[in-house]
Amino acid sequence: MSQIVCLCQEDLLEARPLIDNYPFLPYRQIEGLSRKALSEFLLAELRDILTNGYVGVFKEAGGLKGIVSLKELPWDSNVFGLQMGRIAHLIGPSDYKESLSICNLLLAFILQVSKEKGIRHLYLRVDTDDLALIHSVEEVGFRLMDSIVISIFDLSWPLKSMSNQGIVIRAHQEGDLERVNQMANGLFNFGRFHTDPNLSDEKCNELYLKWIERDFQGYADTILVSEIDGIVNGFVICLIDRDFELYFKKRLGVIDLVGVSRQAQGRGVGSLLLNSALKWFKEERVDLVKAGTMIKNYQAIRIYQKTGFKIVGTNFSFHKWLGWKD
Repeated sequence: MSQIVCLCQEDLLEARPLIDNYPFLPYRQIEGLSRKALSEFLLAELRDILTNGYVGVFKEAGGLKGIVSLKELPWDSNVFGLQMGRIAHLIGPSDYKESLSICNLLLAFILQVSKEKGIRHLYLRVDTDDLALIHSVEEVGFRLMDSIVISIFDLSWPLKSMSNQGIVIRAHQEGDLERVNQMANGLFNFGRFHTDPNLSDEKCNELYLKWIERDFQGYADTILVSEIDGIVNGFVICLIDRDFELYFKKRLGVIDLVGVSRQAQGRGVGSLLLNSALKWFKEERVDLVKAGTMIKNYQAIRIYQKTGFKIVGTNFSFHKWLGWKD
């Protein structure tokens, strides 16, 4: 007999065999990370969601066959003025047909849970190799919004030598926020928010401005800005993922956001910002730096490759509206 039930903390170890055989573990594309550590990391993610989210599992006589997790997104919800959530995990067996069938059941279940919680907008990111999950979410009405290219820089590699060409790179100051927001307004129009026809451009722009403001208020580990003749024309926001180090014994840096004013684009500002960020990460004893950019942002992809980043994977982002926009 099969059933879908809520997972409890004490039952989490039941998920271990499924996770150990899961082909699409997070960070699987990074060389040198053990499969055991990858499994432990995913289990920790589920354990964390159990404290403030929802995890459902598909069980049958042979054991646990599928997992789905749901997180509410209060920060996004506050910006857009509606309840938003994320399906953080949707895990099935390695066999395509079995995974497709189980993912369909889990999706139907979590969509009902989401409606009961008042969630009106759902987001899901899928590994582009996971065809069963891609086909499953399409069957229940999720719509593709963007594709993300994941790149990695290993700080054991040599950094590129670059000329400043009159561009000054420095740590941000409190007074930079106003100029950065002026420059960034309307700059980030490639991503899943702007491509969702039911989200207004005004609110999407506001999200990025609040994102930058949050980072300036201390969320980021550092922010570097570029300037020419004393005028700020670019920035890069850097984070250190401290959870990563707990499981992989390596420090992971994250390029959270990069922006260059339209007037300064094509002058090498983006490359210098990224190279300076890599130098900062190296000083902080970071081992790897991760960056994600939209697949159609060709200019950004070229800059990452020029700086020495290597593409290691790709993801699809899907949205689904529930209730009044369903």
